[in-house]
This record gives sequence, C-alpha cells and structure tokens, in this order.
Amino acid sequence: MLRENRAKPPADRSIADPVSRARLKYQRLAKDGDGIASAWDQTVPEKFRGRAAIAGHKDGVLTIRCRSASDRFGLDRWLRGGGEQALREAARVTLKRVKLVLR
Repeated sequence: MLRENRAKPPADRSIADPVSRARLKYQRLAKDGDGIASAWDQTVPEKFRGRAAIAGHKDGVLTIRCRSASDRFGLDRWLRGGGEQALREAARVTLKRVKLVLR
C-alpha cells in the first residue's frame, strides 16, 4: 500500500492533447489570418505587394516582413499617411498597430 502511494504514475504518452491544442491554435490563426490577409490584399499599394508580406498577427499587432530598408521606409510612409487606418477599417479583426521588420 505504501509502495503504491510512492510510485509515480506512468507518463501519458498519447499525442491527443497536444494535437487538439495545435488544431485549435491553427483554426484560430486561420480565422484571424484570413480576415487580415484579405484586408492587406485590398489596401496595400501595388508596388509593395511583392516586397512586403504578412509575417504574423497576434494580440492586435500585425507584423509585416519587408524585403529591404527602402521598402520598409516606403511602407512606413504609406501606413502613416492613412494606410494603417484603411487597413484597420478593412480588417475584420482587431488591429492595434502594425510592426515592420526586415527579413
């Protein structure tokens, strides 16, 4: 009896729990990402389409990955000139700010 209380229970080696958590995470990302991706495609100027792409969206912060510093500067000017507001209005998700990063 004492030995049974001291022994550790066997470790749960099933992958059901991590798989279900991952599935929920990716469903949420797909739902959020679809709205922000379509808003990005609708609002971003043509000259930035191949040079900047969405890297992620978490807690209302949209991360955009830019190919070069000059693209980052141009995109920053566009965002400050009203692009961020247009993106915010077109998105179906909360958008607090846009973060620009280099590749």
